[in-house]
Amino acid sequence: MLIWAGSRKTGGRQMNMVESSQLALLASLASVILAVVILMPRARAYGVSVVCGLVFGSGGWFVAREASTTGTADWLLLAGVGVLLALGLAAVLDGVLALRIPVISRVRPLARRALRPQAWGSAAEIGEAAGVDAGIVSLLDVAIEARPVTLDQLLVRTRIAAHVAAASIIFLLLALEAFRTQVLGALRASNLVLNALATLFVVFFLGPAQDLLLQSVSGGGAVERSRTRRVPVVLAQALVTFIVLVIFQALQNAVQSRMGAMTFTEWIIVLELCVLPVLVTTYYFGAALFREELGDTRWMRALEATLIAGAIVLVPFALSEILPYLLPRELIASILSGVLAPGTGTTGLAMTGLLLAYVALLLAMAAAVVTSAATYGVYSLALAVAMTEATAATARQRVFTGLVLAGVVAQVLTIAWAWLAEVSVSGLSVVHVLLAVGWGVGLVLSGFHEEMTEEAGRA
Repeated sequence: MLIWAGSRKTGGRQMNMVESSQLALLASLASVILAVVILMPRARAYGVSVVCGLVFGSGGWFVAREASTTGTADWLLLAGVGVLLALGLAAVLDGVLALRIPVISRVRPLARRALRPQAWGSAAEIGEAAGVDAGIVSLLDVAIEARPVTLDQLLVRTRIAAHVAAASIIFLLLALEAFRTQVLGALRASNLVLNALATLFVVFFLGPAQDLLLQSVSGGGAVERSRTRRVPVVLAQALVTFIVLVIFQALQNAVQSRMGAMTFTEWIIVLELCVLPVLVTTYYFGAALFREELGDTRWMRALEATLIAGAIVLVPFALSEILPYLLPRELIASILSGVLAPGTGTTGLAMTGLLLAYVALLLAMAAAVVTSAATYGVYSLALAVAMTEATAATARQRVFTGLVLAGVVAQVLTIAWAWLAEVSVSGLSVVHVLLAVGWGVGLVLSGFHEEMTEEAGRA
């Protein structure tokens, strides 16, 4: 986990907290627009970019309001700036990805191939990779077309993601002293009584009310099944509900107390390097769970997709760090003045600027891939290895063990980075381990293994 605190230097000058927050917001917007431009058709990509600009413009307004540099009347202006900025980014990124230059020209097809789970192994994908018509690939009968995604599959994937997100956040926050303090505070007598009353309400009122609703929708039967539930089942449900309410109360209090202490930039970094790896990896491995026709290769495809998705998220951040050193403001000003007032050496200076920009982009892509491998990749590799040749009977144990080992590796990498960068990780020395344990617990509780068949496990 990386936390930016205080001020930092970029391009030989000092950046204050507001500038750092704005830069982080811009990099996040660039990540989203880059994914949109890569995955969507051009017309739709520009439409979605407008929506993204509105959202991020509102985020910029909150950043400015937090710094007391603007009022509520400026929201419309910043939203408009966000839209124009998003459209400009979409146009620039679309143009850059279309350039036929080394490395850059391969980004869009490689990312599109990896990030569309329903197209894995299809005739369109094979034809695009081989440079032949998809119809010829279909005639050769070497493609494996995806089965249509059903509503039940989407609900299962949503349930898995919800379990993973909830468990991961709870275990992740255990690394914070503020959360542990709030957990102890939630165990006070008054809070326990309130949570006990809430448990009675949830179990003995909401449960029957839900049964009545299900009966009216399905035509009967739901209430009769609930009435036959045995006492141990009801007690277990009440105990789990009570524990969840206590944890939720602690979570709410801890987040409220911590939000005031964290800057906007810190929230972005936490989301980019802690929350997103969990969500992105879970998304692609959830998609691979229902591509059993691909056999065990689906887990490697999920690993590839996760790594590329992580690189897309991180490359604007890497570029924002590298570009100011290769193209400082003085050089950019010289290039612009030369273009506006041509003179001797203008062409060479412009070509030098373009070359440095290209080198900065390549270095940013390399740094993003390395960082993605150290964050997204460690966990996705563990899941890929665990799920390869796994069966419904062994999947939970293999996945939990693999994730915990991945958390240990990620924690060692974080501590090594902090030591080399001379950054303090006080209080966060077990954050990745706890994150991995929560991730594993969420997957086990989600019952994902019930969607596996023995034939799929041996495929």
